[in-house]
Amino acid sequence: MIAAGDELGRSQGGNNNAYCQDNPLSWIDWGVDPEGLATLGWVRALLELRKRYPQLRRRRFFSGRACGDGELEDIQWLRDDGGPMTPAAWDDPERRALAMRIAGADGRAIGGLLILINAGARPVGFQLPEPAAGSRWRLLLDSRAPEFPEHRLPLEQRRYEAIGRSLAILDLVDEGRGDARQEIRR
Repeated sequence: MIAAGDELGRSQGGNNNAYCQDNPLSWIDWGVDPEGLATLGWVRALLELRKRYPQLRRRRFFSGRACGDGELEDIQWLRDDGGPMTPAAWDDPERRALAMRIAGADGRAIGGLLILINAGARPVGFQLPEPAAGSRWRLLLDSRAPEFPEHRLPLEQRRYEAIGRSLAILDLVDEGRGDARQEIRR
């Protein structure tokens, strides 16, 4: 949930009912400092990513079942070792990392997204799913690098390290077509 001013790094000091406060707790300071500008840039990049990928603008809840003519479920929850999340993994109070794989158009791997979430303090090396033939993973954003270093990962790269308390988003690019976004827009 986003409130006015969140994109600038504004805080209500933990008060979620500040609508009745007519004081600095609820006011928005539009004089943005460098840290606020960085946060604003991050929010803009996230909004642009949401525009580019229809999977992030769904009208229905995920089902966890195969979709379209593709080989993937609409969503898969994975452990950092690449295996599926099991009930025991979900219930593990020490688990601080997981990945979410969202299928591309019609359930295909190409154009799909992989979201790596590390809520722990220590870095976690995520095992990346095997890319489809003729494709490779592309890093779209990593919360450790606010300048959004979008780039294709080396073909042989099968692990991605997420620093503590970070999030990274990757997509699967068809090397023959160049850009998965063209495929998604169909």
